[in-house]
Amino acid sequence: MSNQTNPIIAYCSYCQDKKMFSIHGSYIHKGAKKNDNDKEYALMSCTSCDLPSLFYREDLWGFGTDIWDYDMCLFPKDERILTFQIPEIVKESYEEAIKCEKAKAAIATVVMVRRSLEAVCKDFVPGTKTVFDGLKQMKENGFISGDLLEWSEELRFLGNQGAHATDKKISINDAQDSLDFLQSILEILYHLRPRFKDIKARRENKEIVNLS
Repeated sequence: MSNQTNPIIAYCSYCQDKKMFSIHGSYIHKGAKKNDNDKEYALMSCTSCDLPSLFYREDLWGFGTDIWDYDMCLFPKDERILTFQIPEIVKESYEEAIKCEKAKAAIATVVMVRRSLEAVCKDFVPGTKTVFDGLKQMKENGFISGDLLEWSEELRFLGNQGAHATDKKISINDAQDSLDFLQSILEILYHLRPRFKDIKARRENKEIVNLS
């Protein structure tokens, strides 16, 4: 058990803002394998709305420090948390976009969404110079469909608009929609498509076994 009892600041999904949380109890699960990090689970409640929440963090720097960084809320479920793996270069920008959205920084959100797209392009087409060229090559190589290209182009346009000082406004709705579509693109590219390939491979292997 952890003896941490001091209140911390975390994001409240009900208040939709960073609030002070009281810690009612926490538990440290020791890594079972050699390279496993210790994991801590903490039951907390928002001091503003009293919403109970279960937070989680991994021991990257040592739980004995005064730095408390509970980035993941297990309950209520944070819909922005991905349940599948994405490349680190993409993950960095995606998580920054989430932080900007939670801070209601609309311009910063769409810019980070565009940066996430750029990271996706570099993952699929190494050496690509621009998001425009990267998306074009991804379409030509069959990595994305016409629909995904259209979605990505709209996100790229919003990101470019946010990155330049103009009189055009970007609303929080624009930012949320931008992140929604980015999340869908990531799910298709990094989760559903690989999963479909696995299903197809299993079926083909079964057919080969049945014929032999």
